[in-house]
Amino acid sequence: MNNKSTHTESQSNSPRHVASQLHDSRDPKDGPGWDEFIGKLFATTNVNIQMRARLEALPDCYPRLFPKGHLTRGFEISTGWTNLVVVLSERIDALVPQAPDARMQVKQVKEKFGMLRFYYEIKGAPDSLLYAIRAFIAQAELASSMCYERYGKQGETGNLKGWLTTVCRKCAATL
Repeated sequence: MNNKSTHTESQSNSPRHVASQLHDSRDPKDGPGWDEFIGKLFATTNVNIQMRARLEALPDCYPRLFPKGHLTRGFEISTGWTNLVVVLSERIDALVPQAPDARMQVKQVKEKFGMLRFYYEIKGAPDSLLYAIRAFIAQAELASSMCYERYGKQGETGNLKGWLTTVCRKCAATL
């Protein structure tokens, strides 16, 4: 059996594999897992008070990403992007253990210019991990431009009364 042709699940999720898939393209939609990512994002469209609790629980669920616990300013986004940030955290958390010397700290999660911004610091990570994390964040930022921050429904980014924001068509008509 040729060991070079053997492919395992762990290889397909490795930072090196993710980085190599993204190397030739700058479009986040061409990256690995885009369709699954978007499917999870829009899987739940009913947003309620439990979504805020789910968002605020992320530091406890992903201590590798939030080693200092809760963010100083909390999550500066509406609950409609909860699934987006949860899925992004899941994806990054799955990669970080593959680089045992890497130390990551999410610094801030907020909306800016109608899109998600996910600020972090990472040390001791190989380039392949850095590239994979940047690619996942780029995908999340792009996805946020298609997801109404308030309710989690599909929407689009546009200028609303001088502010760049992402809203669904129904709400855009009433604002």
